[in-house]
Amino acid sequence: MELIFCHFGRKRVLFYAFIVLWGGWGGCFGVCFGFVLTEMYICGLILSNIYTMENNQPQINEHNKKEYPPMHTAEHILNATMVKMFGCPRSRNAHVERKKSKCDYILEQEPSAEQIAAVEAAVNEVIGKHLPVTVEYMTQAQAADIVDLSKLPSGATDTLRIVRVGDYDACACAGDHVANTSEIGPFTILSHSYADGVWRVRWKVVEA
Repeated sequence: MELIFCHFGRKRVLFYAFIVLWGGWGGCFGVCFGFVLTEMYICGLILSNIYTMENNQPQINEHNKKEYPPMHTAEHILNATMVKMFGCPRSRNAHVERKKSKCDYILEQEPSAEQIAAVEAAVNEVIGKHLPVTVEYMTQAQAADIVDLSKLPSGATDTLRIVRVGDYDACACAGDHVANTSEIGPFTILSHSYADGVWRVRWKVVEA
């Protein structure tokens, strides 16, 4: 409210008083009414700016669905694990749901039973470290050396929301996540299949 008062200021109050004294109430009604409407519009803009500053949230693309945060963060951990272990891209086709999820990875050959067990163990190890999950905003140019931007849609905003899982993973994402990996239950691979160079893994996390 202080900003609104400062915006009107003493000069405007004196100006309106001068119009009233000079032209009378009847003669200056139209002029004053116009000025009042203008001031109300400007005050609306000020309030809007105040709200934006207080929330301090840059404009980004909205997420296309509401996902269960523990599963969504687990997907990020799984993606990072696959990249680190196999040198493959992050999942190109993922369906993340509360009960169970699936991700597809482009691999030259099907992972062995030992490798699959290692993936499961690695994801659970990260979850067990109780890592903080944080969010920061940056431009695409700033993010280019940090995250894989190849999956961004053509209409993506220049400002990106980067989700970090400790120092283990960073990814551009507009979805909901947990605040700490301690909120994610144990990760379990349910089944998997391999065809045409794509390994599909079906998995879930037990609710913590």
